Amino acid sequence: MKKIISVFLITFLLLASTSGSLYGSTYDYKDEETLKIMDAVTKYLSIPLEEQKNLQVIDNIYIANSDLKKYKELQSKLLVEWYSGIGVKIEYYDLKVNINSIQNVDDLIKVDLNNIVTFKYMNADFLSGYTDNYILYLNKELLVEKEIYEMDSKAYLLESEINKKVGYNEYISDKIKTLKEKEIRLNNDIADFKNTFAKSKDSNKDSIELFGVIYNAQAAASWALANVYAPEEYDADCTNFVSKAIHAGGIPTDGTWYQGSNAWIRVIELRNWLLNKGYANEYSSYSFAQLGDVIQFKLRSNGLYTHSVIVTGKDNWSEYPYVSAHTSPRYNVLASIYYPDNDIKWSGYRVLDVHGN
Repeated sequence: MKKIISVFLITFLLLASTSGSLYGSTYDYKDEETLKIMDAVTKYLSIPLEEQKNLQVIDNIYIANSDLKKYKELQSKLLVEWYSGIGVKIEYYDLKVNINSIQNVDDLIKVDLNNIVTFKYMNADFLSGYTDNYILYLNKELLVEKEIYEMDSKAYLLESEINKKVGYNEYISDKIKTLKEKEIRLNNDIADFKNTFAKSKDSNKDSIELFGVIYNAQAAASWALANVYAPEEYDADCTNFVSKAIHAGGIPTDGTWYQGSNAWIRVIELRNWLLNKGYANEYSSYSFAQLGDVIQFKLRSNGLYTHSVIVTGKDNWSEYPYVSAHTSPRYNVLASIYYPDNDIKWSGYRVLDVHGN
């Protein structure tokens, strides 16, 4: 077992003038103060990983006494119960924080950062990872007062939306309310998820011919894993990423599906094209998800499918699918982190089995 926390400082942060401003800030950030901020946010972000590693709720002492504290306490409780319920835990992890900007906003310190995590699930024989963008507001004691974060969202865009629509206080109150609703159905979610894999589809996924097309699922998955951390071409790059992967696996382009086309970069259009061409069958259970398959998730707020991922791994003890994705980079993570684990944002999913029956 091991835990590694690596803190990366952006060089020009350390070279910033001790008497000047940083990113338009009027706050005087000396090297020592910047290091303290880095230490505070790193410890704050490490708590959920420690909880997934030990399957125990940990008091996050790096949060100020606020509604955020209430939210994170409930979130921790549900996280531990979820992972304990489905029998999954983290063996070890490596956390790296890259700071994008630091600003003084009123009486708070605003930190825009990327949280870069590599980890290993217990019993998996491969590594997993992700990168998330956060905006954190710290008080003078360097305790976190506000957190701006949603999975697969750019924090600055999310903050702009929050400020236009509801304001932060209502935003965090709504998140607490949604978690309380999730708490009520958690046991059922755990049971449903486990029952999904009571009977799994058994088939060879390495290379299979369907409708005259040779699809190499391993090649598609390998391409995705090799390119998870490559630069994104679109603000919403998920389906573009998946299209490139299945094309690398042998799915041929045509006059409708080609790089940059709607069918290539849009969630619903890709699904329709795959089904219309006979390259995929659609299922509503993770048990059908095998290497090289596509999974799409339905957004709770509007009922539309808005996110695509590709299956890139299966562990050696269960039938759980592990997926990789763009928009926010995801590398061999459990598909359940989208749904049902994050059913605050997502309300369902569908599996596009590009291997046929």
